[in-house]
Amino acid sequence: MGGMAYYGPNGPGNGPFYGPASQATSQLAFANPEGMTVSWDVGSQGRFDSEPLVVPGRQNFPQGAMYRLKLKNIPGREGVELYPTIEVAPANARTDAYLAHTPIPIEFTEEDLTRCRAAILSPR
Repeated sequence: MGGMAYYGPNGPGNGPFYGPASQATSQLAFANPEGMTVSWDVGSQGRFDSEPLVVPGRQNFPQGAMYRLKLKNIPGREGVELYPTIEVAPANARTDAYLAHTPIPIEFTEEDLTRCRAAILSPR
């Protein structure tokens, strides 16, 4: 019996925050707060072993999966590490062409960071 391969943004991994292997990706453009670093799981769940991305920056993530991020070096919140989760939904016929040419902007506002620290859901 065959199994499913699970991939993170930079290759194979495992755990519930990874979706099935897929060629379709969406580019996320992390814009704010500037200077913050963003990491995610690459090798296994909970390691946040990606190369840290310094904001502003961009990264491709496979569609149809959820990713737990690690936010560090947050301006005005020295020493605080936050762990929000983002979902990269699969493209459909109406969004495919748009996503092929346009990154998805990701900005963490002060309210988002406060809600994340308090473990309050902040859907968008």
